[in-house]
Amino acid sequence: MRIIKKYSNRRLYDTTTSSYINLDDLATLIRAGESVQILDAKSSQDLTRSILFQVLIDSQQTLELLPVPLLHRMIRMSAPAQPMVSVMQKQLVAGFVMLDKQFEALEKQLQWLTPPSHRPHTSSSSPPPVSESPPPDDHDELSHLRDRLAALEARLEKDP
Repeated sequence: MRIIKKYSNRRLYDTTTSSYINLDDLATLIRAGESVQILDAKSSQDLTRSILFQVLIDSQQTLELLPVPLLHRMIRMSAPAQPMVSVMQKQLVAGFVMLDKQFEALEKQLQWLTPPSHRPHTSSSSPPPVSESPPPDDHDELSHLRDRLAALEARLEKDP
């Protein structure tokens, strides 16, 4: 886990490389598979969640993530006097946890499509399981995929 310190002047300091980074650099690290923890340099308070959320919000692609009516509703319900605040928070957390699990499963299923240099670093200290049989070479795997595609096409032709 890479430790990033946030100073009062809003600067982020990467303790691994001993250099200052910006939010774009932080996003690049995470896209490369790094896990980070962001701490306040003075108090050591964990700021990871808020800084990562800021990275998401600053991303152009994220602007469409949440519909405007939902944002209005969330702001309305976040008032301290609202009795539904804890219900809303629990629902949002549960929904995002479920989404995260779905993304994790998808990443595992599609990992063979990702070049090893772009795969996320795993925090597990155990080595990957040893396969009983030698891994198929690319040619065998490609042939297998072609055979499966041909079989699927044949099924589609039979069942219009």
